[in-house]
Amino acid sequence: MVSAPTVIAGMKRYVSKKCGVSIWQKGFYDHVIRNQKDYNETWQYIEENPVKWLTKNDAKGT
Repeated sequence: MVSAPTVIAGMKRYVSKKCGVSIWQKGFYDHVIRNQKDYNETWQYIEENPVKWLTKNDAKGT
């Protein structure tokens, strides 16, 4: 069986090679969702994080 990190690393290499430049962050965080509360918190993070990132970068002028 191939591990998730091995699959992800392979995908990153393939896409970077096709693009001619790496577009990926260096690492990633994985987490096993164990119950509904955990799912809801994870979903909320996924929904809100890009907006927080954009707002933070807009404030910096980037």
